[in-house]
Amino acid sequence: MSIATFEKPVPKVAESDWYYKITELKESCDEHRRHAFVLRYESQRLRNDTDITTYWGTHRTNSKIFDRRIEITRWKNLIESGYKNLQKEIKDLKIEKEKTEKCIEFLNLNFTVTNHCLSIRDERGGADLCHDIASIELKKEQHTLEKLKNLLVGVCQIAWEKINKLEELEINVSEDLDKKKNTINIDSELLEMTKVSNNISLKPDPLRVPKE
Repeated sequence: MSIATFEKPVPKVAESDWYYKITELKESCDEHRRHAFVLRYESQRLRNDTDITTYWGTHRTNSKIFDRRIEITRWKNLIESGYKNLQKEIKDLKIEKEKTEKCIEFLNLNFTVTNHCLSIRDERGGADLCHDIASIELKKEQHTLEKLKNLLVGVCQIAWEKINKLEELEINVSEDLDKKKNTINIDSELLEMTKVSNNISLKPDPLRVPKE
């Protein structure tokens, strides 16, 4: 022989065993491909379901937030209108109270004049000291002034109490307006957020109350 050939000194595999091994590998590959196809299909279906669920969940949430913002804005406008009227009422009430106090001061002057007249009449002696119409009128005037003063003092007291209550209400309304404005700002920021926005993450308990 012109060419010498040598065979490896190892046992040979039968042709039937080789075909069996190839068939077994082919079936194994087919099985892995089927699993990969199913996994890929399930992954795609899960992504689609997640996208759909996220879209409609976000749509419902945004709709509720939008409606709430409209409702809060409507109430804020109504409260602002009432708040301006409340401030005007407090201002007008203080002005009327000051006018009433000045009226009381003017009554004090009338008291002084009436008391001075009575004192002068009481200084008379003898036949001049008598109980006449002038004395009666001065007593009536003094009684009328006292009654009017008590009435005005009572009105000032009521006005002072009303002013205190209205100022306390003014503080509460102002705080409520600030909260509503803050809520509207938060809702506006929420409506602008999307799933690709920055600084967002999954909140396992979104209804929790944060500390401070």
